[in-house]
Amino acid sequence: MDTLKKIMLLSIFGWGVLHAEEYTFGNGWQAGNTPLVLGGYISSTLDLNKNTDTFYIDDIALLAYGEFDHFDFLAEFETEDIYIKDIGNNHDKGGNFTIQIERLYGDYFFGDSKRLRFGKFNSDIGFWNQMPINVLRDTTSSPHYTEDFFPKFTTGIHVESHPAAAALSRVSLTVQHNNDLDSGYNNFIIDRHYGIACDIGDNNVLWRFGGG
Repeated sequence: MDTLKKIMLLSIFGWGVLHAEEYTFGNGWQAGNTPLVLGGYISSTLDLNKNTDTFYIDDIALLAYGEFDHFDFLAEFETEDIYIKDIGNNHDKGGNFTIQIERLYGDYFFGDSKRLRFGKFNSDIGFWNQMPINVLRDTTSSPHYTEDFFPKFTTGIHVESHPAAAALSRVSLTVQHNNDLDSGYNNFIIDRHYGIACDIGDNNVLWRFGGG
């Protein structure tokens, strides 16, 4: 599996870089006249406490994404805990360069109100904050207990609809009936996951209800 992930990563980004046009900060590299866009991010943390100060390079992620007609896609490869420095004790450790597939999915849009997603994606149930960057997690919008009941990621299909009803702004159904793609990166190792969610409200107030 690790060899396959490396081949996928090198193929996508090698081909993309060879065909990339001028880089625009915040918008990634556009691979020539193709819909492929390359990007990425790095996150780090400085932890100051009474015993010692620790500096972390938490995540390095590479992304490939794009859209074409009724389709769009996203591939995100990530490695965690690259480097840890114990500043107080002048001690370094790290070197974890295991490549994980965080997200790998495609979307098909049926007009403006319906979407079918297939692959590995953020679970719509439990993992409330859909943003991929760790500094936006573990807040009131993504409490720890959601990770104790539902998987962060789903490998399966996700159907989403935006009804015309004024109050009901979104309804979604998630189905997984297979093994995870790169299960070591999920908080649960699962092969069954079914969920339903709905959003009620408007631009001012939005309530989300879900279960699975």
